Amino acid sequence: MKHLINVTPSGSKRKAANLLKQIESVPNQITFDSFGRIILDGVGIPGSNIYVIFPLLFKHKKESSLIGFNELKKKIDDLGYSDYLKSQVGRGKVKSKTIPNQMLTFDPSSTATNQPWYYLGP
Repeated sequence: MKHLINVTPSGSKRKAANLLKQIESVPNQITFDSFGRIILDGVGIPGSNIYVIFPLLFKHKKESSLIGFNELKKKIDDLGYSDYLKSQVGRGKVKSKTIPNQMLTFDPSSTATNQPWYYLGP
């Protein structure tokens, strides 16, 4: 378990430790074997590796193409532990992008040239 905490991003080590404590409290729902294969509800996920997936749970860019990543994340969400995966509030600036109203839908009566358009044809 300590190895999993050491490979997590530096700003998330406390959250990783707390998440692992929660996971240890429900060993019949989330666990892994000595090879790192993730076992959810007693069923192993072939090709999964907790040592690769666990650190990625705490990164902003999620690597959902890895075998077992989505299943583990969903199980964590189902158990109500997803708060441990959220990034800290106040770290860096959060920029919100606003989309102009004319860009949301196509308006045939508008003369704007930057509207979305679609070709539906053969």
